Order: sequence, then C-alpha cells, then structure tokens
Amino acid sequence: MRALFLSTLIFVAFSFISFAQNWIPLEVGNETQFTKYALTRFSFGMSTYTYSFQTYQVDDSVFIEQKKYFRTLGFLDFPSNTLLRYDRDSSKLFINLAGIEYLYMDFSLPANSVINQIQTDGTIYPVTIISDVDTIWGEVLNLKGFSRNRTINNKAIEVKYFFAQEIGVVKKYEKEIINQGYQITTSDYEIIECRNLDSLGNIFHKKHSYSANIQFIPIGLLNFGGTFQQEFKITHPLSVKGFVAALVSGRTYLSDVYLDLYYSNEIDSGYNEQYPINSLSEVDFSVNYTIDILKYLNNYSLYYRIVAKDKGIVPSYYYKPATGYYKLVYSPSRHQVVFSEDSIYVAYSFRFRVLQKFVITSDFPVRIDSIISVWIFLWLYQWYYFSRPGI
Repeated sequence: MRALFLSTLIFVAFSFISFAQNWIPLEVGNETQFTKYALTRFSFGMSTYTYSFQTYQVDDSVFIEQKKYFRTLGFLDFPSNTLLRYDRDSSKLFINLAGIEYLYMDFSLPANSVINQIQTDGTIYPVTIISDVDTIWGEVLNLKGFSRNRTINNKAIEVKYFFAQEIGVVKKYEKEIINQGYQITTSDYEIIECRNLDSLGNIFHKKHSYSANIQFIPIGLLNFGGTFQQEFKITHPLSVKGFVAALVSGRTYLSDVYLDLYYSNEIDSGYNEQYPINSLSEVDFSVNYTIDILKYLNNYSLYYRIVAKDKGIVPSYYYKPATGYYKLVYSPSRHQVVFSEDSIYVAYSFRFRVLQKFVITSDFPVRIDSIISVWIFLWLYQWYYFSRPGI
C-alpha cells in the first residue's frame, strides 16, 4: 500500500513538473506583444532614441516527418515563417531550417551550462544558459534563457533572451557595436501582453494594468452658434511623444480616439455616433465637432463622452467620464433669431397657382415648423421656395 502511494505521488509530481515545463506555448493564434526601446550612440556624441512595439505570432502549423511544427512571425531574430517545435518531455526547443531540425534551447539545463545553438544565418554558435527572477503583471516569475556574444563582419553582438513558463519570450536585450565603437546600439524588449491558447482551446491571457489619462476639460455650456472644439492630451505609460529636434522617435499606444455621442430630448434618443478625433502627436489630440442646431431647435440636447482604444492584442477602452455621458447645454444669446408661435403671416389673394418666396438673410438658423394654408378654391396649388436651402 505504501509503495502504491509513493508511486502515485511520484506520478503526480512528474505530471506537474511536465506540465509546468512548457516554456514555449505553441498553438495557432498565440500572440505576444512587446515594447521596444532602442538607443544609438555615435562616436561624435549624437544619440538617437526610438520607441516602438513588436509582436510575435504563431499563425500556422505543419507536419514534417510526423513532427508538428508551428509557423511563426517575429520570433526573436528569425525571419517570418520560421518553423518551431517544442518537446515538452525534454524541455527542448527546435528550429527547422531548410528541412533540417536544429536545437535552439534546452530549458532542462542549469544556469552556466553551454549548448551549441543554430543561428539565423545557419551557423552553429555556443550560448550560455542563464536564469533570472522578475515581476511581470504583478507576479514573481522564474525566468530562464541564454546569452550570446559573437562578432560578425566587424560587428560585436551581445544578446540575452529570457523565457517564462506558459508565456514564452518575456524580455530580451541586444547590443551591437559597429566599427570599433563608432556606433553602439542597445535595444530592450519588455512583454506587455500575451494571449496563448492550449490544444483544447483554453485561453491564457495576461496584459499590463496601465491606463490612459484623458485630460479633456468637459464642455457643458456653449453659446448658440458656438463650436464644440478643444485641444487636449491623452497620456499613457506606453505612449512616448516624439521630438524631432532631440532625435526622439515616439510611439502611441492608442489606435482610435473618438467622440461617442447622441442627441436626446429626454423622451426620444437618436442613434449613437462615433465622431473621430484627430491626433496632433502621439499624446496630443483635437476635437472639432459641429453641433446639429436643428436638433437643439427641436428641444434635443447633446450627450457625449471621449473614448480611447489601445493597440493591445485584446484592446482596452478608456472613457471620460468613466461612466455615463456629459450633457452639453446650448445657451441662447441675444443675437439669436427667435420667433414666437404663429408670428409670421403671408397672405395672398391670387386665384391661381402661387409661388411664395421666403428670403432668409440671417446668419443664424431659422426654423419654420409648420405652414397652414386656407384656400377657398381647393384646386389651387401653392409652392414654397426657400432662398437658402437647409437653413
């Protein structure tokens, strides 16, 4: 009985370890997103700064000699359509180049071990196994990866790549020195989101907890004829404003910013409209919306909010106000043309067809809500012509 218990315990422990050693989740549809920061220094003192995003995807699978490989886009330094195979029993990652399978990483080895690794140019080069601990998405994770130092065509290259179980690549560091120090470029990649599927279709999704700050000042009152206009900022920890003079290439994490609005008279509401807001830079925006005056003349009011959508794998939406909508009051001014009910009369005594012309010279909207005609002879016609259609 004790032997049976120990056997069961060993089996459970082995199963748990085997499950936990999935360092490279490979299923079609898996996607990982990184931030990238690159700094290039030149020997004459000038530096350039580049901020961007990078995505790694698994987009297809194929069988070669009864082994299942996954086609990837953006895996480390390899070109698109690189074929990967991860063996969970041995915790080894293989890459297939030109129909030949090569070892790329052995996660079962301890830190400081050395393996021969296939490179993007098809050569074999030794790399050193490394380990680390990092906090990602609020969780402390044990990482494993490799480091490599080599010289190619008078270019010294240093790289460090790190992986986490059930996630895959989480960060990488690259450094290139060209022409004996004439140019030094360092690049840092940090994971911000991943969406992985397992063979059963279960989704493992993790994303940063950053939020956008919409610095829009609510507009609650406008004079009749005024314009709904404002320039404002939307900052986000992953957005960086570019400065041409300082040689900074920025990035924006927002894909769409728009005015979500509708008109309502407290009884009837029109359909929601999404009015696009123009971007002036990575963090600067400008809204310039024309109020529907006829709606206000019919006792409707404008309800609106600012919406920003990010570039995440699973997009997040940010709102101002956080809940509900702002209400815009269109305040009449003394310059407004206002008529009381039944204040305009037009009388004709013609017995035949009549053309009645209303000439409107005001710069402000004029609304005629009804025309009532009384005629003795029912067979007569009346036509109305407005000199400024649409007003």
